[in-house]
Amino acid sequence: MCFALESFMRIKQSNIYIGIKQQIFNLAQSDGGKPKRLPSLRVLAKRYGCSAPTVLRAVRDLTETNLLAPAPGGGYTTVPMDSTGDIKVIAVLHGAGMNMFYDFYALRMKFHAAAYLSVINPCIGIYESSLETQGQFGKLIRTRGYAGIILSCPTPAILEETRQATSEISIPYGVFGGGDSAGDASMIFDVKKNYQKVFVELMRRNRRRILVISNANNPSNAAVQSVLESNRQLFDKTAFFNVSLQETEGFTLKNTGGHGQNYDAVVFIMNLRNLYEKLRSHAPDCFVAMPEFSAVLEKNFRGLVMKYDLDAAGRTFAASMDSLLTGKSPEHPHGSIACTLHEVE
Repeated sequence: MCFALESFMRIKQSNIYIGIKQQIFNLAQSDGGKPKRLPSLRVLAKRYGCSAPTVLRAVRDLTETNLLAPAPGGGYTTVPMDSTGDIKVIAVLHGAGMNMFYDFYALRMKFHAAAYLSVINPCIGIYESSLETQGQFGKLIRTRGYAGIILSCPTPAILEETRQATSEISIPYGVFGGGDSAGDASMIFDVKKNYQKVFVELMRRNRRRILVISNANNPSNAAVQSVLESNRQLFDKTAFFNVSLQETEGFTLKNTGGHGQNYDAVVFIMNLRNLYEKLRSHAPDCFVAMPEFSAVLEKNFRGLVMKYDLDAAGRTFAASMDSLLTGKSPEHPHGSIACTLHEVE
């Protein structure tokens, strides 16, 4: 089984129950939280790709916390958000505030941003907002009665919109992922520290000509470029390339595998479509390093993986958010997601 599939199966097996519970909660609170009858357990199981007992377990948990109620004649009906008593409802927003597709990266980040909080505190309900425009989110925060907000890998615009809205109504917000430790709690990527590890490891392996490539819009570009510049003395040649996808691909293939400037190591900041496969065929001796979110998307990946301990980060972040939601001061309100390097052969 390839690296990507093994990783995905581990995530799926460990997350499926809490993920199904969150999906059913999302369904219950859609359409403004108006009461409605849920589909049958069989239909829900088919929709979410799991067994009926898993759905039943999630439904029973939500019923015990007054988010669902048994319906006359069988089945379950949703309970309006404003009648849930002691249940604290928080919203999770990923990325730029749009309807995010469920790629591997988005799934992992959103899961770890919120799942442990609902495990620690059974009176917490997680609602994942689906928005079409950035400006809708501030209005949603001000009008929906949320107890708190979690941002997963937010853009600067979303950070500012959330800061203003939560400040106006005095509710806490936390940031999970991304590179900005804004908010009342945060657990973020220490980009400079993590890429410093990568460059030191490449030097240890006697890789002397280093090419770093990225998407032009990646928010980590400036931080990584700064670290590369500070490590220039370790290598014979370094370059940072982050223009259009086509130009980046063309430059990479023309300057590896004995061609052009002949870089012997390529560091991906993020996945660049099919460039990895082309590079492996074109320059098999060229060493590759990638974040795990990018590496897992590639078939038969080989190279250095920057692996993030999202489980530990999620638990620490959940404890901080739980403290904020219960009126206490978090023990560790701000921190970074631990990163280690692993070679996949």
